[in-house]
Amino acid sequence: MLRRWGRWCRLAWRAEFAVYTALDRDSTEMRARHLQTVNRVSPLMLVANLVNAVLVSAAHADAVPLATRMVWLALMAAVCVLGLRSWWRRRHHNPLRASVRAARRQVWAAVVLAALWGAVAVAWFPLGNSDQRVLLACLVVGMMCGGAFALAAVPQAALAYIGVFTLSALLALQRTQGAAVHPLQALLVMYGLVLAWCVLTTARVFTARLVSEREAARQSQLVGLLLRDFEEHAADLLWEVGPSGHFSHVAPRLAQALDMAEAQLQTLSLVQALTLRTPEPAGEGGSAPRHLAALRSALAHGRGFRDLVLPVRTTAGQRWWSFTAKPLVDEAGHHGGWRGVITDVTEARETHRQLAFLAHFDSLTGLANRVQLRERLALALQQAEAEPPRRSALVCLDVDHFKSINDSLGHAVGDAVLVAVADRLRSCLRDGDLAARLGGDEFALVIDRVPGDHELHALARRLVATLCQPCEVAGQMVPIGVSLGLAVAPEHGRTLDELMAHADLALYAAKEGGRGRHELYVHRLGDRHRRRLALERGLRSAVVNGEFQLHWQPRVAIAAWQVEGAEALLRWQHPELGTVGPAEFIAVAEHSGLITE
Repeated sequence: MLRRWGRWCRLAWRAEFAVYTALDRDSTEMRARHLQTVNRVSPLMLVANLVNAVLVSAAHADAVPLATRMVWLALMAAVCVLGLRSWWRRRHHNPLRASVRAARRQVWAAVVLAALWGAVAVAWFPLGNSDQRVLLACLVVGMMCGGAFALAAVPQAALAYIGVFTLSALLALQRTQGAAVHPLQALLVMYGLVLAWCVLTTARVFTARLVSEREAARQSQLVGLLLRDFEEHAADLLWEVGPSGHFSHVAPRLAQALDMAEAQLQTLSLVQALTLRTPEPAGEGGSAPRHLAALRSALAHGRGFRDLVLPVRTTAGQRWWSFTAKPLVDEAGHHGGWRGVITDVTEARETHRQLAFLAHFDSLTGLANRVQLRERLALALQQAEAEPPRRSALVCLDVDHFKSINDSLGHAVGDAVLVAVADRLRSCLRDGDLAARLGGDEFALVIDRVPGDHELHALARRLVATLCQPCEVAGQMVPIGVSLGLAVAPEHGRTLDELMAHADLALYAAKEGGRGRHELYVHRLGDRHRRRLALERGLRSAVVNGEFQLHWQPRVAIAAWQVEGAEALLRWQHPELGTVGPAEFIAVAEHSGLITE
């Protein structure tokens, strides 16, 4: 019966700790993850041991000889320093696999550390007074629990640590010969067993999580590769290089795409082959050296990477390739090279570039659009508030009588006129200025660094003179006229919407003044606009409220000095603005469409 029980215990022990003794690849990877978990908390645990050792030694100054305390402190310090030194040397090195010997080293390190504390408990506990015994008891219990959970990822080490501590504490209690020794020993044994059970449970959960993560990663990688190959009909290119970066396997399709022989690629590294096929530094290809440096850095760091995009000259012309790779590890746990895939993302990149262009530029004229204009204006307003302030101007303009051009000559001619206006605007820009099309025949300019109003007026006059030249379209001369409205930041607006509204008011004033001219915003334009809005709102209720008054003015023939008739004059008695003449409110009614009502 006992033999059968012993055999069952041995089998259970081996099953529990199989991952720490097996030599297969999966077990070595699991051991590495367990040891890395312990190593992450090692510095804090070792420092805590040193601090506790100093405190215990100082607390027993009157009970333990100085030489004994110094020898024990020296041993504790040596163990902790060696542990910290080992951690410091390996802090940036996380091996993918770990041997059985590495796990055993962790067990022996735990035994040595527990033995040093156990020696103190056995030797000093009987010598101390009540306060010293309480201190040492609390410390032993705390170190026992804290160390066990710190080592839980390597349960053999944690169990050995608990065992040594428990045995030492039992011996220390036995030496005191107190009345409550046996109950305390029983409690201590139960405490140790509970700790051991908690350690085993924690280790099982941790191991199960690692197994799940590993299986999920494998399944995800397998499914991803199969789906990509199926959906894209093997459009990707596979590549594999050794530890030196040279090709260890050359796919025929990769050699064909690079226009190189397979034997030639075998003599080159991945970076060398791509360097030979790097586009000339012009256009988007000019960033190729930076992309190659990024790839070289990713390979040097030894970590997996994905979606690293490079420009490459291929037999199909310049293409953009996206590199994704994972590091390979040999049986000894050393770096074995890289394996990855290349995806042609040229079409996706071109689509993204077109979308980015459409998001910030006008498709007809190639000028900036409203979005980019607002971004630039926001920057200009920030610079206007900085020290020293930097004045910028917003110029709003539109083409006079553009609707007539569209209606009489057709939309194709209208578009050609807009393109001509855009080209002329570009020719007038300085470095740092921005031209934008807001929509229809509306354009805007952001003039950077405006020194004074005199220079701004001179620039506006040049713009009007340049833009008002006739345009030849389809063999016919099309007259062009423009009106400009100007507003300066920060004098005419400290917010984006306020500055644009004031530039629009100035443009409206320029049109009212005869078109083909410019107008700089002044505050009276705002007053005029507010009065016009008040009149427009009041017109909607003026008839109902009986605010219009009809005045009769007689017509007298001077020769006969007789009344020949009368003229009817309409006046509007506005409740807030007073008497408003027909010359003013009729124009407002016509503009707002209320004249028919």
